[in-house]
Amino acid sequence: MPLYSRVTGWTGPGCANVSDREVQGSEKIDDCNRGWMGSGRPRHDGAAVHALPMRLRSEVIGALNFFDTSPGALDQGKLRIGQALADVATIGLLQQRAIHRSGVLNEQLQTALNSRVLIEQAKGILAERLHLDVADAFALLRSGARNHNRRLSDLARAIVEGTEQILPAPKPSRPS
Repeated sequence: MPLYSRVTGWTGPGCANVSDREVQGSEKIDDCNRGWMGSGRPRHDGAAVHALPMRLRSEVIGALNFFDTSPGALDQGKLRIGQALADVATIGLLQQRAIHRSGVLNEQLQTALNSRVLIEQAKGILAERLHLDVADAFALLRSGARNHNRRLSDLARAIVEGTEQILPAPKPSRPS
């Protein structure tokens, strides 16, 4: 049984199609209602149901179900049209997925850039106010974030906004 069927409890030509990657169907909708739909599922008015794979190359993302008013297998014309519709739907879904992923990535990159700018500003502020070089200012900023269990960018923002100050660590005394 395909994973989708196990997780959702639904069965049918579409679920079988996801794992088999081939056209699935029932030449009689009554077979579908009895075998796939189970007793608690609504009946459909069609005479037959067919599921066409939604795939791009080797990736199958689902299946498109077609209900037919006349019993029997799909003829070649209906099969070609149905597979074309399934292919267009697949492209649309994959395009939407790619756009979503791109948006998420852009958001993550913008956040990283904004954090980096804040950290650089905080390093400059600490270096100027505490008379440190930039490397020591960053070490102080990093240790302050670690010691107070804070994100580096959050502490940097607070320093830039002036809501928080970091005092320099006491320098170890040198033996004379």
